[in-house]
Amino acid sequence: MIDFLNSAPIPPILDYITENCMIAIPVLYAAGILIKNMQIVKDKYIPLILLFAGLVICIFITRSVFSGITQGILCAGTAVFCNQVIKQLRKKE
Repeated sequence: MIDFLNSAPIPPILDYITENCMIAIPVLYAAGILIKNMQIVKDKYIPLILLFAGLVICIFITRSVFSGITQGILCAGTAVFCNQVIKQLRKKE
């Protein structure tokens, strides 16, 4: 079982995000922190807001709806994932 897990090719998600859209990840991360600190919406809606913003940013960058949607989803997911990893690593148990 362990040999199977070690040999399974798991490509990093950043291989799927184009270089042009990479700028959206820190922008979305910062926007999420800003929205949370302003307390203008409930925390459960922040990922959806970041998804919509990621779609808009990436469609604008790529000038393609399909590619922009794909890149927007990946960028927003990466930004939310990074935020969660940072939160979990700061947790004291």
